[in-house]
Amino acid sequence: MQGPYIVIAIALFVLGFAVMFMHLPSINLTRAFRPATEGDAFLDRSIWSYKHTVLGMVGIFFYVGVEIALAANAIQFFKTQGVDSKDTAALLASFYMFAIMIGRFAGTVVMKVVKAEKLLVGLGIFGVLLLVVAMFTTGTVAVWALVLCGLANSIMYPTIFALGIAELGR
Repeated sequence: MQGPYIVIAIALFVLGFAVMFMHLPSINLTRAFRPATEGDAFLDRSIWSYKHTVLGMVGIFFYVGVEIALAANAIQFFKTQGVDSKDTAALLASFYMFAIMIGRFAGTVVMKVVKAEKLLVGLGIFGVLLLVVAMFTTGTVAVWALVLCGLANSIMYPTIFALGIAELGR
């Protein structure tokens, strides 16, 4: 099962290096939709100089890794916690994704009264606590702690993305 993933990873690294060493033309045209005029320092600023954007990119990278790792290992984890039936383990794993969906909808409502960055921090801490509970307990408590990580992960991607591109202009 690891073979296809290794091939995909190698292909992506080769593609990344190929694009990195290509001599692509510089995009430096000011268009009518841009808020700056020709010669403004705003136009010469690199995307890498925006600290919150770079941190947002790093945050999304790690968030996606956590979300996929939890989903990919959930069934095996549930089996180690005493869930004998493969069907029950699969159902519990689907509850993780269901929790993400419910959390996205609920997060949209909650963000009308709670600032996005505060909700992000709160759910991040909640997710870490749930993972600690899942690691240091056994049985039903550990299983449901992992399932509820879906709620903690629910608003991460859209919120990190939105905060990462904030104040960049058009």
